[in-house]
Amino acid sequence: LGKGLGNNNSWYSCLVPATQTRIPSGIIYFMGETKATPEASQYNREQVIEAFREFSSGGIAHPDDLDMSDPQVAEAYKILDTWTAQEQNLAKKKGSAEAELEFDLSRSTIFVDAGFSDKDYLDEVANDWLVQYLDIAETAGLAQIAKKIQTKMDEIDAKFKS
Repeated sequence: LGKGLGNNNSWYSCLVPATQTRIPSGIIYFMGETKATPEASQYNREQVIEAFREFSSGGIAHPDDLDMSDPQVAEAYKILDTWTAQEQNLAKKKGSAEAELEFDLSRSTIFVDAGFSDKDYLDEVANDWLVQYLDIAETAGLAQIAKKIQTKMDEIDAKFKS
């Protein structure tokens, strides 16, 4: 699994495949410049979470179990893709490792925050993706983002116990 959605010039590009990065829900995003079109709607993270929350509250525990032929699922992914592009571009504009890690943390926990509760999925997010981000943050001396990542890992781990 990759370490984020940074471009090939990002500070940790050597840690991800040059052509793609796998992120939660099994979606593969190809690296490169992501362009948000001017007419594209702008979304905030909470809107993205709400778009998926209806599925988790309806009993779907893993994002991979969503029916991609369902128009509501397709619309939720359209919202996610638009939000991802706009936030990825904002992180790139900021041009810092911390901004890229903030984006990666935010993106990789969308489905967790939307209520998907499959234990294997939560384990993958907390103990694979977030552990990798934490290592990057600690290695780069980014204590604030490292603390945010650790807090999110602890939050997800608490869900295992409930």
